[in-house]
Amino acid sequence: MDSKKCAKCGLVNFPTESVCERCKSPLDAGAAGGDWSHTFGGGAQAASTGRAAARTPAASASDGLYYKPSGEVTLAGLGAGVFGGLVVGLVLAFVYAYLLAYIPFIYLNILCTLGYMFALGCVVGWLLKSGKMRNPAVGVFAATVVSLLSYYFCWAVWLSAMLGRNDFDVSAFTLATQPGTLLNLILLVNEKGAWSISHSPVTGFVLWVIWGIEALIVLVGPPVLAWGVLTSEPFCEFCGEWCDEDRGLVSLAPAEPAGLRRTFESKEFERLRAVGAKEEGAPDWYRLDLHHCKRCDRTNTLTVKSEKITFDSKGRSKVRSTNLFSKLVLAPNEVEDLRRVSREMPRGAPAHAPQAPAAQV
Repeated sequence: MDSKKCAKCGLVNFPTESVCERCKSPLDAGAAGGDWSHTFGGGAQAASTGRAAARTPAASASDGLYYKPSGEVTLAGLGAGVFGGLVVGLVLAFVYAYLLAYIPFIYLNILCTLGYMFALGCVVGWLLKSGKMRNPAVGVFAATVVSLLSYYFCWAVWLSAMLGRNDFDVSAFTLATQPGTLLNLILLVNEKGAWSISHSPVTGFVLWVIWGIEALIVLVGPPVLAWGVLTSEPFCEFCGEWCDEDRGLVSLAPAEPAGLRRTFESKEFERLRAVGAKEEGAPDWYRLDLHHCKRCDRTNTLTVKSEKITFDSKGRSKVRSTNLFSKLVLAPNEVEDLRRVSREMPRGAPAHAPQAPAAQV
């Protein structure tokens, strides 16, 4: 048998190899541009017809236009997310419970709750991502399990601290291993109250509502954050790496959203010249963000955001950003076309800077 030469990097491989030893590209692929395909984007049509399929109008294209996670569950990701998350969750629960027990200000308690939720969700999401978890649904399940156990331990620590303030020495671990005793103490606290508003103890239904809101934040927030972390970047299945972001590849002038989306989906990037680049000082524009593999150029996705400068009641400006579309799959040659058009696109004349609305007298 003849040896196999990689169409991407040129390395000559043994005839028994199916992927290139250097760049990990499939050796049965044809020319680098013509037979490009992405395992989880582009669709079968793109794989069989190459660049011609990429020019098919969006109306007749398959659902493979946009990147979708492979759904692979890795033991490393699951282990890191669950066991690593539990370690972090127990530490956060301990800190959070003691803050609630010794901080008498309700507004600071609310900030503590939000901080606990945010930290737990981000850490679990990061641990799952570090283990290359590509199944967001399983990631959400892992984050939910961690949140439930962490919040349960939080109750044990808080009750232990409250009992300690009344000269009853019961460890949190003892309470955590006795669910019945824990529940009875919660019912007792709800009946007697643990803190007051305007010198009036909060008990009964009102306290259940407050605890319910807290539970909703703590139990729902981390899974949602973990989902966001796992879906924020595409994963290159060829190299086994998360993709890097080229933020703000180019900013375009305002255009009709549906027509602009069709232009990108049909990969007719030359038509962007008619849109033009963002004018200096313009109040609204479209920002192009490109995700690409840092080890190869086979996995690329494009996200386009509509951005607009807005002002609050005090005249302070901020940029409001919304997705026009997210993670449109691009072939390597299409990325080159988009970069070239972006470089060659003429810059518009400076626009008048947006002014804050006049204050009401």
